[in-house]
Amino acid sequence: MNKYQQAYRIFQQCDNYPQLTLILTNISTVYIQMEEWAEAKDYAERALAMYEEHGMNNPFIATLLHTNLGEIAAKFGEQEQQKEHVERAVLLADRIPLVRAQVITRMNLSSYFIDTGDYDRALDVAKQCLVVALGENSQHPVNSANCDESIAKVYLAQGHYKEALKYARTAMVSYKATMSGCGCWKSINYWLIFMNAPVISSKH
Repeated sequence: MNKYQQAYRIFQQCDNYPQLTLILTNISTVYIQMEEWAEAKDYAERALAMYEEHGMNNPFIATLLHTNLGEIAAKFGEQEQQKEHVERAVLLADRIPLVRAQVITRMNLSSYFIDTGDYDRALDVAKQCLVVALGENSQHPVNSANCDESIAKVYLAQGHYKEALKYARTAMVSYKATMSGCGCWKSINYWLIFMNAPVISSKH
């Protein structure tokens, strides 16, 4: 965090507003990872204000910024703002050649639709995510694993345990194969699905 603050002071001296906005966004990301949501919101809103005040047109920075704002809005239960930011992030991500950004933004949009009970749209977006992840520009299996995870979550929310189990297993295989740190806790969640799905299914 100190390095970000130092960098901010340096770029502030030369009025480099794109870099200043990116630094504020990155600080917001750090606070999100720490689950310090009030601080995350403060820095994200400062970044957005600077971005808009100086009329920037940088889809990379804007994608990161709206992704953060969407996640923050979700934590504060601000569904209208969440929808606005996650939909904007998807559109912005499609303007930059980063599959990772296109995957993450679609995961977030699918999660929003799950939270609002719109499972058809959630599944559609999650499957779009998988198409992007399996495209020729994608080189990392974690991308497809993330999308398989999103599809599994939709099916789980719908009570379609067989389908959820199928995609959860696929995701876990990919996480294990890449030794992905971000996948470790997800894999644990899916072991719970594996254990509970047969029990739940037998009751229906």
